[in-house]
Amino acid sequence: MTAPAEAARPGSFEQSLAALLAGAGEIRIKRMFGGAGLYLDGKMAGLIANEALYLKADAAFAARLEGMGSTGPFIWIRPSDNRPIAMSYWKIPAPAWDDPALACALVRQARAIAVATATSPKKPRKTRIRP
Repeated sequence: MTAPAEAARPGSFEQSLAALLAGAGEIRIKRMFGGAGLYLDGKMAGLIANEALYLKADAAFAARLEGMGSTGPFIWIRPSDNRPIAMSYWKIPAPAWDDPALACALVRQARAIAVATATSPKKPRKTRIRP
């Protein structure tokens, strides 16, 4: 388990999260925007915002999380027009906080989904010089 000192302050939510997920693999928490990203073995598997963990989910995993009691997706408010946008990250269900094995399994599945749904970077367009 790796949790950078600047990201996981002693007694913080992030430190508790890193301890809960210690069995999942290499955990890193990186600050970004107004929250943090949760990385498992180098891939972003979740978002941390407002003392909550949201896991990357596709439709099937979102349905599973919802069935376990997840309260829904992460809602991002676009600053330009204050429009709410539901993202593909779902709140980890409450039972996972008391069951490290379940929490680790859910984070591993979120990582697998992140890898499967990752888009490859676009190749730059060739510039054509006309004579």
